[in-house]
Amino acid sequence: MTLDDVEGEVFGCMVHWFYTEEVELSADEFSGVRDLPKLGKLWILAERCLIPDLQNDALALIHRILWGDIFIDGAFPGDPYPDSLKQLINVVYNPDAGGEQHDVLRKLLMDFWAFQPSNILEEWIPHMPQALIVGVTLALSKAQDGGRGKSLIPEAAEYQVEVPGKKKKVVGSTEKHRKASPTLKPRVLKLTPAKRKLES
Repeated sequence: MTLDDVEGEVFGCMVHWFYTEEVELSADEFSGVRDLPKLGKLWILAERCLIPDLQNDALALIHRILWGDIFIDGAFPGDPYPDSLKQLINVVYNPDAGGEQHDVLRKLLMDFWAFQPSNILEEWIPHMPQALIVGVTLALSKAQDGGRGKSLIPEAAEYQVEVPGKKKKVVGSTEKHRKASPTLKPRVLKLTPAKRKLES
């Protein structure tokens, strides 16, 4: 295992987690959005270091940012391709990753895009890596086969990795990460005349 490609900020997040068992976000109003790439890198670092609890904590935050209550309307002001989401995709589908696949993170992104309306997919597909396009296609097919409607968002627990000696917990519903919520509404990228933004 080598860590020469790990950013200092990401390594610092892991050290902070060792002491607090909390994933630290940036201290500004758009922290959830801006930290998407960092959280993806933190998950990958935890995967390399065999720290599944940290993987699950980082993933729970990514899941909330994409589908839940951390996200702030208008926090993706760039038109047409929100930078933070683009960066997360590049982190997860990095062609220079030396064979690392990060299957769990890939599944999360595949499912996220499978819930987006067709006009948004049409905008993004030319800028997606081929592996993500194939994954979204398969996710759409599986959702149709299983009769899963767009109102049913996959729980964060679907993307957890196994922690030796522990039963799987529903990370997305722990007090550490979120208040209890009966349902999650799918968050879609909505087109407006002025800009694209995420709205509930």
